Amino acid sequence: MDYRQEYDKWCNDPYFDDQTREELKAIAGDDKEIEDRFYRTLEFGTAGLRGVIGAGTNRMNIIIVGNGKVGYTLAQYLSKDGHDVTVLDKSQQALLRASETLDVMCVRGNGANVKVLIEAGVENADVIIAVTGNDEQNMVCCLAAKQLGAKYSIARIRDPEYTESLTLLQKKLDIDQVI
Repeated sequence: MDYRQEYDKWCNDPYFDDQTREELKAIAGDDKEIEDRFYRTLEFGTAGLRGVIGAGTNRMNIIIVGNGKVGYTLAQYLSKDGHDVTVLDKSQQALLRASETLDVMCVRGNGANVKVLIEAGVENADVIIAVTGNDEQNMVCCLAAKQLGAKYSIARIRDPEYTESLTLLQKKLDIDQVI
């Protein structure tokens, strides 16, 4: 199926809400935009998190909490791949580096703070990826983000103490994937 057929299929699919339909109608005459959004099907993640995400098969709205080495590298790859990336960090210096070198939006603050998550646009996030150096902050961030509307959450949890209870933590805190 070519990108135009995929676009038409999405436009006529009763599964999608009015907001998605309006977004698709808005690009109806822009063949380049349609091609950009539908030229391939994006497969997402592992552990059952496969599928098409967002208004188009190629883009995700992603929030990355923590702009250290891991967060910066994720933001770099995901923004280059055409995703809408927001980087959230407490460090002004880390955000300055990201804003000067990457095509990302930056928000300063604590990723476990509800006001900061809302400012970052969590209610429209396809996925939030919490990769700070603090496992507990990553877990709380994912829990709060899911409660506020993020579709998927990924938490970086490195402490071996959590290994035994990882499945229970994922279930109770609504964390979709642990890295």
